[in-house]
Amino acid sequence: MNFISAKMFHLYSVSKSKFTGNRKYVAFRFVSEIFVKGASFFILFLISKYLGVVSFGVNAQITTIVSFFVPIATLGLGFSLVRLLAGESDKNFRSRRFLSSLILVTLTSLIFLIFIFAFAPVLNSLFFKVDQAVPVIRGASILVLITAIDSLLNDYFRARMLFGQYSAAQITQSFALVLLISGSIYLGYGLLEVVLVTVSVGVIKNFLMVVYVFTRDVDLRAGLLPALDSLMMVRFGFPIVLTGMSSWIMSVGDRTLIGYFTNIGQVGVYSAAYTLSGILVVLGAPFWAPLYPVLSSAKRNATLSEVNLATTKYMSAFCIVAVPALIGMTLLSSELLQLFGSKEFVMHPLVFGMIAFSLFSDQFTTSAHYLIYLENRPMFLLRLLTCSGCSNLILNVVLLPRYGIAGAAFSTLLVYLSTCGFLFKEVVKFGYKLSDLYDFLVLSRVVAASILMAVVVFSVRLWLPAGLSGLMLACAVGVLSYSFFIFLFLKSRKKI
Repeated sequence: MNFISAKMFHLYSVSKSKFTGNRKYVAFRFVSEIFVKGASFFILFLISKYLGVVSFGVNAQITTIVSFFVPIATLGLGFSLVRLLAGESDKNFRSRRFLSSLILVTLTSLIFLIFIFAFAPVLNSLFFKVDQAVPVIRGASILVLITAIDSLLNDYFRARMLFGQYSAAQITQSFALVLLISGSIYLGYGLLEVVLVTVSVGVIKNFLMVVYVFTRDVDLRAGLLPALDSLMMVRFGFPIVLTGMSSWIMSVGDRTLIGYFTNIGQVGVYSAAYTLSGILVVLGAPFWAPLYPVLSSAKRNATLSEVNLATTKYMSAFCIVAVPALIGMTLLSSELLQLFGSKEFVMHPLVFGMIAFSLFSDQFTTSAHYLIYLENRPMFLLRLLTCSGCSNLILNVVLLPRYGIAGAAFSTLLVYLSTCGFLFKEVVKFGYKLSDLYDFLVLSRVVAASILMAVVVFSVRLWLPAGLSGLMLACAVGVLSYSFFIFLFLKSRKKI
C-alpha cells in the first residue's frame, strides 16, 4: 500500500523557527479547545443536573451510536485530504479532491442516517430500554451527516493550515449551543428539544464553513475527480475507517454493552467519568494538530533529528499539563462527579483513575501512531487496533455482567496498556529510540511534581469546606503547588 508520493508530502519545512512559528497555532488551538470542551462540559452538566441521569445516559448512548457510524461515513477521505493537500498550491487539484470527497461523504452519511431513523425502535430495545427514547434517537440520526461533514471540513482546514478559522467556527458554535440549550432547559423543554437545537446549530455551522471554503479556497468550476481517482482516495483512507471502528470498540463501545447488560443510568455514570476525563484529550488536541504535518515534512526531508526534536517537544509540553490533570482529577473525582450531576453519579476513584489513565495512554502514544503511518504501515495499526478492539469486547462481555462498570474500566485500561506496548515495539523497529522520542528526565520530574501536588491537595482538602467553594479552592491550591514544583524541578534541570 505504498500510495505516498512527493505530491502528498508538499508540506511546510521544519526547523527550529518553525517550532516557534507553530506556537501561535498551538496557543490558539489550546484556548479554543478549552473553550469548546468547557462549553460541552457545561451543556452536559445542564443535562445531568436538570434532566437527570437517565436523560444523560440516553444522550451519551446516542453519541456512542453516532460515533460508530461517522468513521464509516467519512470513508477515510479526511486522512487522504491531509496527506494530499498539505502545502498544495494548485487550486484545481485541491478543489476537485475536496468536492469529490464532500459528495461521497454526504451520500454515505445519508445511508446511515436513514438506517438509524428506521431502526430506532430496535436500537432502543437493545441499548436504551427507555420509554419515549425513539423520537430522540430519530431526531439525533441527522447528527451522523453533520458530524461526518464536520470531520471532513476539519481535516481540510488542517491540511490547509487554517487552524484559526476552524477554531473560530468551533467557538462560535459552542457559544450558540450554550445559549440555546440553556434557554431550552430553562423554558422546561426536554432532551428531544436539546437534540434538535444541537442539530440545527450543526447544520448552520457546516453550511457557513462550506460556503467559506467555496468562496475562499475551492473553485466549483474545477469539477469532480474521475471515479478511479476517487476510488484510490477511498482505498488510501479505508484503513482509517477500520481503525476508527476498532478505536470505537476500545474507547466508547463498552457503553453499548453497559446499556445492554445493566441500565441506562449506569451508562450515564460511566459516560460522566469519560466526559470529565476527556479534559486530557482536550489538552492534547492543540499539540497533535500541527505535529503530524511537522513529522511528515521532517520524514520527507529524511531528517531523523527533526522527527525526534518535534516529538520530544510536543510530548513533553503535553505531559507537563496532562499528568497533573490526570492525578488531580482522580484524587477529586468523587466530588467532581457529584458536583457535575447529583448523588446518583457515584464512582470509586480507582475506577475513575482507570478510565482517565486509559485516555492518557492513548494520547501519550499519538506520535507513535503518526510515525507508523509515515512508515507506510497503516495495516499494522489496523491489525493491532482490530485485535485490541476485539479483546476489549470479549473482556467486557466477561467482566461487565459480574463487576459492572468497574469491569468495563479495567478491561479498557488493560487493552490500552497492551496496545501501547505493541506500538512502542513497532516504532523501535524503524530505528527510533524511545529515549529520543520522549524526554524521560522531564517526564519523571513532571510525575514527581504531580505527586507532590496531590499530597498537598489531599492534605489541604481535609481543612476546606465541602461543596463547590472548597473544591475550587482545592483546585487552586493544586495549580499553584504544581506550578511551584514543576518550575523548581525544570529550573534545576537547566542548571545541570
